[in-house]
Amino acid sequence: MAATSPPEPSSSVEYLDDNNQPRPRRQSRSFDSNGAMLSRKALRRSQKVTEMLLALHRRQSLALLDEPEGEEEFDQVDPHGPTTVNQEDEPEFDLAEVEQLLQEMTTVVPQGERQDPTRYRTSSTMVDTLSHVTASNAKLSNAVLTWEHPVHNILIIKKRGDANVAEWFGSIAQYLVEQHPNVSVFFPPRLFREDVDALKSSKAYTGLFRKLHTWEASRSFVEVAQELAFDLVVCLGGDGTLLHMASLFQSEVPPVMCFALGSLGFLTTFDVQTYQSSLEQVLDGGLPVTIRMRLVCKVDHVKSKMSVSRASKQDALLKEFGLVTANAVAEYHVLNELIVDRGPSPYLTQLDVWIDDEYVTCVQGDGLIVATPTGSTAYSAAAGGSMVHPSVPCVLLTPVCPHNVTSRPIVVPAAARIKLSVPVDARSEAFAAFDGRNRQRLRRGESISITSSRWPVPCITQSRSEWFQGLHNCLGWNQRHLQQPFQPSATSTASASPSTSRGTSQIDMLSSRPPPLSATPP
Repeated sequence: MAATSPPEPSSSVEYLDDNNQPRPRRQSRSFDSNGAMLSRKALRRSQKVTEMLLALHRRQSLALLDEPEGEEEFDQVDPHGPTTVNQEDEPEFDLAEVEQLLQEMTTVVPQGERQDPTRYRTSSTMVDTLSHVTASNAKLSNAVLTWEHPVHNILIIKKRGDANVAEWFGSIAQYLVEQHPNVSVFFPPRLFREDVDALKSSKAYTGLFRKLHTWEASRSFVEVAQELAFDLVVCLGGDGTLLHMASLFQSEVPPVMCFALGSLGFLTTFDVQTYQSSLEQVLDGGLPVTIRMRLVCKVDHVKSKMSVSRASKQDALLKEFGLVTANAVAEYHVLNELIVDRGPSPYLTQLDVWIDDEYVTCVQGDGLIVATPTGSTAYSAAAGGSMVHPSVPCVLLTPVCPHNVTSRPIVVPAAARIKLSVPVDARSEAFAAFDGRNRQRLRRGESISITSSRWPVPCITQSRSEWFQGLHNCLGWNQRHLQQPFQPSATSTASASPSTSRGTSQIDMLSSRPPPLSATPP
């Protein structure tokens, strides 16, 4: 009977635990020169490349030695001592294979995504990508208006129901028609019904409307914007006029020039008193442009479980009292913010917040504001949110009167995918408003998805510091009398000039724009 050797111990176990059960051996780990952990496969690749490079070095050394033909062995100096290398034992290699292995070593693919073409690069490549993104953001922050072709079509949008603004509209339109005959000036057909009678009463504007252009009121503005391809939009009014203009363009937005004819004028930077020189500067190009990001809000409605008659009665009542908008759509591009509140309900709004398909929190209070950097100085600032420069790509989540003492506003990246949903067990429904318009009811189980829009709003400005000046002039940001300096001695106090008085506030150091409401038409 042949003797059998005892089985070799398994290499997968090394120790026994307290219950005499095999304990798995810990996998060995290796690290590269940067401290990053290498997998077994990456380690084998590294060893193979090292062997190939050593073989290449040896063959190059052999060619330099110029040994006589037929000799198979040669001595090579090695830091660890002399060794004898046989050429027949050298591994076969190819330079293309070495390059391929080096490329694979610099590409790390996560476990479970070996077939995914999306790969995670090394730290050096990520640093290069971050530098590229930073440079791209810097270019957007320093954007300048440049016309690729002469301006042909200009759209003028004015504030509704204001006779003063209507007269300024006539002055600006007449100037464009007379000074730039190759430019076609358009106005919305709603203006004709509201203010044409008042303008016709003036002898100066009798023949003005014969030189202007409009379109049929029954046509969709999206269709008109695609057909006419406006080169420039001129807004006459306040911040609400700009928001109204942005709601009309639900796709690509042309450059926007805003004249301050409203009450606040935080987003309207041009003085209407100097409209002639301002228009010429814009038409010549070269002025700074602020790229203001927008959000895409998609409403996901679900079929109501209540009877059709009862649901229709509720919708009719809500529309009658102006709590919801008739003929609402499921997708909006907002410039300021999305607001989800409790509406007329006496109960708290309960909203589940998801970011990048991960559950984040449940907001309980009067509502939640999802704002852009442009909207950070509006309702979000009134609710305690941070004020963010419009060139910063981010999204703000600001709760409205949360029913706890620990809730705080947060800022997430602009690339985040946000979802707000009303739980099915919530006590009440919610209501959503998009830039303060188009209110919709969110029933239990319905949700809104928010992402960054690919169509921002390019606003023409006069200087890069207008945002900070607006914080001071319009919102009174950081206004305080300056602290008086120490008086070292009576001599220096007597020699001090009276003009060095510190009784002025910080806002006096900034150039202020004239009040918009003081402007009177020529």
